Amino acid sequence: MSIWIDTSEWPIVRHITEGSATDAEIDAYIQEASDLLRRSEPHGVIMDVRSLTQATPYARQRKKVWLAENVELLRRTCVCTALILTSPIARFAAATVMLVHPFPTPYRIFGTEQEALAWVRVQLRAKGLT
Repeated sequence: MSIWIDTSEWPIVRHITEGSATDAEIDAYIQEASDLLRRSEPHGVIMDVRSLTQATPYARQRKKVWLAENVELLRRTCVCTALILTSPIARFAAATVMLVHPFPTPYRIFGTEQEALAWVRVQLRAKGLT
């Protein structure tokens, strides 16, 4: 799959996208994200989209609807969200979009995985999670 969720470092959850996901892959990813969120356990998220080549209109719409449907559960269980984008232009574009449509959780945009991981760990420790 080109989009998946890695929970091997719980309570850090990595959402990883490589290339461009098919509609079926997006649907499977949304189902997995929903199942994880329904666990109602506090966690921090790293959205690793460094290798994303293109988000299809279907993918953008499904994620937008999912965020809207799950905003309250996200606020209760997701401690923070770190977005990894290596391109300064992509980081600027994402920051601009987030001004209009912010995540329902505290978030930051980073250029490296190390920066994102360090920030998420600090946020989790502040909430008593390791």
